[in-house]
Amino acid sequence: MSAESPKAPTRGRSLENGLARVLTTLTLASAAVLLVGLAMQLIAAAGSVWMLEPFARRQAEDLSPGAILRGAASGDGRAVLHLGLLLLIATPVARVAFTLVVFALRRDWLFTVITGVVLTTLALAISGVLS
Repeated sequence: MSAESPKAPTRGRSLENGLARVLTTLTLASAAVLLVGLAMQLIAAAGSVWMLEPFARRQAEDLSPGAILRGAASGDGRAVLHLGLLLLIATPVARVAFTLVVFALRRDWLFTVITGVVLTTLALAISGVLS
C-alpha cells in the first residue's frame, strides 16, 4: 500500500488547475471587455440612422496592440472592442505558452521543442511576419 494520500495534490494536478485558472480568467476578461466595448459603441451610435456604421472598419485604421491600448485608455469604444478581441486571441496563445513551461518542467524535451515551434509560429503569425 502506498503511504500517499489520494487527496494529496500532485504537481501535475496543480499545473492543470493553474492552466484552468489562466484560461478562465482570460476568457471572462475578454467577454467583459467585449461587452463594455459593445455598449460604448451602441451608446455612441444612438440616434444614428444606420446603427452598424460605427462597427465598419475605417481606412488606414491602426490595429497595433499599442494603438489599441492607447485608444481603449482614452475611452474609444472601437478600441475597447479590439482590446477584447486581443484578449480572446491571447487565450489559446497563453495555453501554448503555459504548456511549454509544463513540458520544460517535466523535462520532456521533445514536446518542449515542438511546443516552442508552435508558439514561435503563433507569435510570427500574430505579428504579421508570416502574412
